[in-house]
Amino acid sequence: MLFPSLPPTDTYLALACRVQDAIRSPQAQRLHEVTISRRPCESRQDWQRLLYELGSTTDLRLVSLCDDRVRLCWYIDRS
Repeated sequence: MLFPSLPPTDTYLALACRVQDAIRSPQAQRLHEVTISRRPCESRQDWQRLLYELGSTTDLRLVSLCDDRVRLCWYIDRS
């Protein structure tokens, strides 16, 4: 399923902000990975759109786990 350039909804923005906070956490920054999951109150469509958009990010790997959980891993070249 492709997501054309649709304007983000408030629920999508809230989800994206929550995931961004998880990525910015000190532990995630130290380990270069974080596991995120969809909360029951969050839209499955918003979740799929977020994963689609994250999947198109360079140097970010998504590993699907069970129960709507995904591990995000990234590498930062410091040269």
